[in-house]
Amino acid sequence: MVLITATVISFLAFEIIARNFLTVGEAYPPSSAWALERWLELEQKSKTKAEVTRHSIDRYDSLYGWTTKSNLREFGQHQGWIVNSNSKGVRGCIEHAYGKHSRLRIVTIGDSFTFGECVNDSQTSPAQLNKRLPDAEVINLGVHGYGHDQQLIKLIHEGLKYQPDIIVLGYQQDDVYRNMVSFRDYAKPYFVLKNNTLELKNVPVPFPEYFTNQFHLKSIGLLKAKWAEVTATYNGPENEILSKAILDSMVTLAQKQHALFITVYLPWDVQIMENGAKPLPTLFDSLCSRKGVLKVDPTQAFNQYLSGRTDTAGIFKCHYPPVFNCIIADLLAREIHNNNLLKEKMK
Repeated sequence: MVLITATVISFLAFEIIARNFLTVGEAYPPSSAWALERWLELEQKSKTKAEVTRHSIDRYDSLYGWTTKSNLREFGQHQGWIVNSNSKGVRGCIEHAYGKHSRLRIVTIGDSFTFGECVNDSQTSPAQLNKRLPDAEVINLGVHGYGHDQQLIKLIHEGLKYQPDIIVLGYQQDDVYRNMVSFRDYAKPYFVLKNNTLELKNVPVPFPEYFTNQFHLKSIGLLKAKWAEVTATYNGPENEILSKAILDSMVTLAQKQHALFITVYLPWDVQIMENGAKPLPTLFDSLCSRKGVLKVDPTQAFNQYLSGRTDTAGIFKCHYPPVFNCIIADLLAREIHNNNLLKEKMK
């Protein structure tokens, strides 16, 4: 009896300490348990107005988990970068009609790098691409935190409605790890392979109240999160096979649409400084080997821009600076011109 009492008291003490003093930190391993605990912590802080939980530009979505709010205007001035969105939640104020268009249509999909985290609407790589191709129409469907699974769903349910001539995928290696989880910035859909076919899970995505209204032991949640952080495997063989199937599905959809598929490699700062000394991820190489897929790799151009500069740490404080997005746009525009895509459309 004494042992049981002591155990209960110890557990309650740990729970009190956990609720008031302990957090999961900022590691962001590929773990649903870790991400859920992190989200719950931020939700609790938001109740005291100490911190806003989900990105304020987001709304819950039963299909994607989260997506960009519609009709944002001049949002985020206090952060130093401004976000607008149209009535469909697409970055920028311009409205884009579904269906065929007389202009060359380019749909871009990806995560926060494609969306343009930390830069204004006009400074994103899709906006800069449109500036270089004024006779085209570039539609930015990037959303922060998305894995390739959500990007595929976004392409199916939104991107193809625009009947694009070109689909541009911003390939970020972290997106591969996001394919492994059912919870990241928030709960999300995910795929499993069943008989070599992609099967969608966790849709409809639960409402936020599903998680916030449940009784939750912080101590147990922390233990699960920390265990997941320690044991997290960033890319096992099963996820490699799954991610390849997701990426292949994107290319197949583009081919059925008779759209060119271009994938842009988006390196981290370490890869840029190494100037591509290490080989590209096998998944990216596999994707680029597909017939009809064009590759753009700005790593060398980024490295050349940084050559001799001493302020490189400041450049990587938050995603890509505007100049990097311009470099990406230059390379994409060159690829499109080299393939005479604008001339073909104007015939």
